[in-house]
Amino acid sequence: MRNYRFHDDTITLSIPHEEYINGQIPVSVDIQSKHARSSSAHPNLELSSVAPQICTSQRQDSPCPENLKSNNQQLFAVAAVFITSSLSAPLDVEARACAASCGTVCYTSSAVSAAKAAGYKLYSAGSTASSYPHVYHDYEGFVFPVSGTYYEFPILKSGSVYSGGSPGADRVIFNTNNQLAGVITHTGASGNNFVECS
Repeated sequence: MRNYRFHDDTITLSIPHEEYINGQIPVSVDIQSKHARSSSAHPNLELSSVAPQICTSQRQDSPCPENLKSNNQQLFAVAAVFITSSLSAPLDVEARACAASCGTVCYTSSAVSAAKAAGYKLYSAGSTASSYPHVYHDYEGFVFPVSGTYYEFPILKSGSVYSGGSPGADRVIFNTNNQLAGVITHTGASGNNFVECS
């Protein structure tokens, strides 16, 4: 068992001595982090690039030769680097990435897609929820990447899909071909106007 600490992450590396087979060895990893806690297995961590041999002896009367002890140390070092590089990847990019920022509200691409899908479903059925979706006339003169006619539908900062009631400040804009035109907000705009979300 080996413990490695990288900044706020503690990695416990457990390598069973008896399970070295064909130049590969199972590596069990326990990650303790202020950001996340998870465990994973890397059954195909190649040892051939680390050392041609590995000593698994734990007997006092038959210790490992010094050169193989060094190989073992190299194995742990390379395994630690391998695991640390995987930690550097985002755990959940989608959960943190803002597809649109309306004022201080961050909307992920999945939230935008869900709002657009709900709005287009109502449009296709000829239905509305508290008058939404309805035609958006683009009085502000936004240049959208898709052509109109445009419709607006609320996107809620609570994360829920709009089904009626107060629409809040933010809107998804889509066209009759179910294409996303943009996300706009009353936040920061004068009167009843909109500004584009960044």
